[in-house]
Amino acid sequence: MVDEIKIQKIALRLQEPEYFIDQFLLRGTYALIVTVPFDTRMVVVPQNPVPGFQFFADADPSNFIWNSRIQVPVDGQYRFLIRLDRPILEGEMQVQFILIAAVPPAPSPPATPPWPPVGSAQQIWDNPYYQAIIRRLHPLWVAEENQRIRVTQGPGWYVDPWGRALNPPNLTASGPPDGIGGGDAPMWCWFNLAGFQEWIIRNGP
Repeated sequence: MVDEIKIQKIALRLQEPEYFIDQFLLRGTYALIVTVPFDTRMVVVPQNPVPGFQFFADADPSNFIWNSRIQVPVDGQYRFLIRLDRPILEGEMQVQFILIAAVPPAPSPPATPPWPPVGSAQQIWDNPYYQAIIRRLHPLWVAEENQRIRVTQGPGWYVDPWGRALNPPNLTASGPPDGIGGGDAPMWCWFNLAGFQEWIIRNGP
């Protein structure tokens, strides 16, 4: 990638020829090469550096060529001042910004899955986004069920993490239920209790 700019206007400041170059640069590393038609004391100075911008010294021993590296941290419009010891009366100045190494843009964050979720119960469970929601809301659902059962069945009743109604004087649930997610209460509730799935959809993000 080579962008060439030919200077057609001369701006004088303090009786010294000064040339301003405006160039849009992408994030990355460039070689800035300036060539003039005669030997001169050439100086190139960035005018609007941003944090992280690096401008290295001239690496070419010739008096009519400037060759330095530029490290550009962000895409943007940049201005450079090129100062010579006398104006260009014949010929032309050539300015090149040569991209050596581009920095690829940061990947976009993954899109948030739609809500309510779509797909089978298994597909929804396998989605890490939905699974995190289910696991986060599961304790809230258990707490809500506990409040409800104490109203309908009495203060001694409660709901365990698998959604089973228990009465302390007559406990019948001795272990996790059999079936999908038997050892994982949120998974078991998701695959075996349609009411829990409906509650998740109503109370999700």
